[in-house]
Amino acid sequence: VSGFNVALLASFVFFVLASVGIPRRPTAVAAAFSLVGFALVVGGQPSVLRATVMGLMLLLALLLERESQLPNALALAVLLLLAWRPGDLWEPGFQLSFAATAGIIWLAVPLGAWLGTRGWPHWLASAVAVSLGAQLAVTPVMLAHFNQLSLAGVAANLVVVPLAAAGTTLGMLALLVACVSELVADVLFQTLWLVLWALRLAVKAAALLPAALVYLPSPGWVSIAGWYAALALLPFLGARRWPRIATAGLLSLVLALSLWQWVRPGDGKLRVTFLDVGQGDAILVEAPEGPRLLVDGGPGGARRLDVGERVLLPYLWNRPAARLDVMAMTHSDPDHSGGLGAVLKRMRVGEFWENGRWGPGSEETLRALERSGACRRTLAAGQRFWLGSALVTVLGPDGTAPLDQPPPISENEESLVLRVDWRGFSLLLTGDLGAPGEERLLAAHAPLRALALKVGHHGSRFSSSEDFLDAARPAIAVISAGARNPFRHPTPEALGRLEAAGARIYRTDRDGAVLLETDGATVWVTRWAAGTTERFALDPEATLAE
Repeated sequence: VSGFNVALLASFVFFVLASVGIPRRPTAVAAAFSLVGFALVVGGQPSVLRATVMGLMLLLALLLERESQLPNALALAVLLLLAWRPGDLWEPGFQLSFAATAGIIWLAVPLGAWLGTRGWPHWLASAVAVSLGAQLAVTPVMLAHFNQLSLAGVAANLVVVPLAAAGTTLGMLALLVACVSELVADVLFQTLWLVLWALRLAVKAAALLPAALVYLPSPGWVSIAGWYAALALLPFLGARRWPRIATAGLLSLVLALSLWQWVRPGDGKLRVTFLDVGQGDAILVEAPEGPRLLVDGGPGGARRLDVGERVLLPYLWNRPAARLDVMAMTHSDPDHSGGLGAVLKRMRVGEFWENGRWGPGSEETLRALERSGACRRTLAAGQRFWLGSALVTVLGPDGTAPLDQPPPISENEESLVLRVDWRGFSLLLTGDLGAPGEERLLAAHAPLRALALKVGHHGSRFSSSEDFLDAARPAIAVISAGARNPFRHPTPEALGRLEAAGARIYRTDRDGAVLLETDGATVWVTRWAAGTTERFALDPEATLAE
């Protein structure tokens, strides 16, 4: 779009100045100043800078009376922008902008010719070829950064691009006419509003098409290299036989690597991932047979960073996971429930486990849940469920407090408390449970002895009491808290009690995501940020560091 706008702006300047008899070279200089002004007004996005630099290169060729070469202009734009801001190389906007432009330059002509030989009208073949060339080139970038594969983009561009061109042209014409007649300019601006409304409607209609956007795992480097190698050979398919064979082989390799992510056999391990979601909780439990349980979703919703959109969904898509067997919400506080709404909107969920209480700040998640069609279960102590071969036991709440009344103490004390057992591995997930809730579990003689503990309430000083830790005796304690959070979690008091209990402490605010993997005899704990792994024998007294 930025390149299209730059081309329209330059063409508009040439048309206006040529109409009043200005020579070609001064007109080119005026167009160059217009492009620089456009870039300054719009901002320094990679796509705008790329289009502006390429436009200036082409205008310079015109001034020097040299033949312009789009590939050379694109290559020079890449070199200049990276010399100025090297870090842009890893930015999605930079990669998308240059990939789309390179795809149009390299593929539009051969694709248009190929469509033309099959009876397509020239105007339609050219439009589809430009859109398809750009789409093919940006596909790996979109998958790598956003896990998105657009199936409607080519068709949508046939409507959106002409409307965007009409809007840009009308806007520039209205500004010019405003210098002469405010009445005519007002008519043009009103027409522009209608065009923009139609543009917005076209985008929404394209987004509503079935499977308009498909979410897939990020491709590996081999797949990306194979895809771009196949695109490089595409213009030569009609010349000789070997490019066709090579292209077919490369695309077969890409397809095989993509399918392998979905069909590769499991390694027989249970995995528990404590995702780094800032000040909140999000834990993914994956049974060896494949079923997945997501416990809490971190913060999210309107007017805040949506962890569900930015963290949970990309992680799930890259596992890869097409659905969640179970989603559990320990309680409805926004730092536990907020991110679940985005997951419910984008991913199929089999069952939703809850404590039956919905407080302020969780309305958006509740609406998403009601629309999702997931089977809802209100849990209470004593219930048991199988997640593959892993046993999930509900330890709390006890279910005695009426759900239509405020909780006796607080929402935190009504958190779902889940115990996961698999072979010799055991894990306690305690939500935001505090000392009163812990005392209730102790009084009920709940099975608290566990190898690993998700520390309650992010390491609050009111959680992880000495009596509770004496009963649990965890060898591994994971605290999910945000860096520099305003509550100063985890607190020195909680950390002191955990250390006194002999637990090895892991923290998402320092370690990033924490991954627990077990084969039933050994537990491997990986700190994502440092990339280090420690090994624990299931006898908690035997610990080996790697």
